[in-house]
Amino acid sequence: MEESAKYLSEVIGQKAALDIHAELFSELNTFIGHGLPVYIEKKGIHLIRKFIDDNETKEDHVAGGYIRLPDNTRVIFVNTKRNLREQLFTIAHEFWHHIEEKYTSDFSIFQDKDVSEHAGDHFAASLTMNAASVKVLFQRMVNQQYSLDEIIYFIADLSCMPYVSVLRRIKELKLFDELEELHKMDSNPFIKHLSSEFQNYRKKLLKNGEEEYNLENEFIQKRQAKLSYTHPLDISDGQELIFIAYDKTIQNVKEQNLLVDRDEKMTELAAEDE
Repeated sequence: MEESAKYLSEVIGQKAALDIHAELFSELNTFIGHGLPVYIEKKGIHLIRKFIDDNETKEDHVAGGYIRLPDNTRVIFVNTKRNLREQLFTIAHEFWHHIEEKYTSDFSIFQDKDVSEHAGDHFAASLTMNAASVKVLFQRMVNQQYSLDEIIYFIADLSCMPYVSVLRRIKELKLFDELEELHKMDSNPFIKHLSSEFQNYRKKLLKNGEEEYNLENEFIQKRQAKLSYTHPLDISDGQELIFIAYDKTIQNVKEQNLLVDRDEKMTELAAEDE
């Protein structure tokens, strides 16, 4: 895709997102999050969630789609094999195809599928992670010396978006460029470390789609290890919560012979009362 086409698709995608954000929130800087499906259905679009057992590779990844039926019924479907973060991003992206004509009818370049899809991704990111909110959160969390992963987790949870989408949004908004410019004279070791972490992630974003897909799973696994359970937004159909800490605790209790049969304990208590 040519840079001029990429730039135009991003400008128009962002314009559409700002219009919707203004309609919903006026000047309020906030995240639409789980309210997105309510908004979509209010617009008369049928939202269908269905489990599609596609392949795990990025090339065969079926996230969802937008359909306009002959009777003019509009449908967005999402694959519930994907976790809730991906589902919400998909809903936002597919909603772009519902409003696309309104914003692109004067530009023949959007007949190119790649341009249209890129606009949809940028629209979804701009709608679900508005620039003002992300910038304020990023700056405040850096000032409080949160790690990059912690910043990504925090924004991902507030926006209900995939971790890689948050990382890409930070890159799009050039937040590290601004941060490094601000601190270029003071040699702050924390800022240097944070920037180094970002550059390592950024290299993975610049690689092929499969690498990016793997990076999202890497975030999920690291988060699971940190929390000792699977975050609810990271769960898809057919998965269960993994309470690692709970399982370990029970195992430790068993090993130390601290578990007492409930009936046996109740008998002891009754005998004491007598």
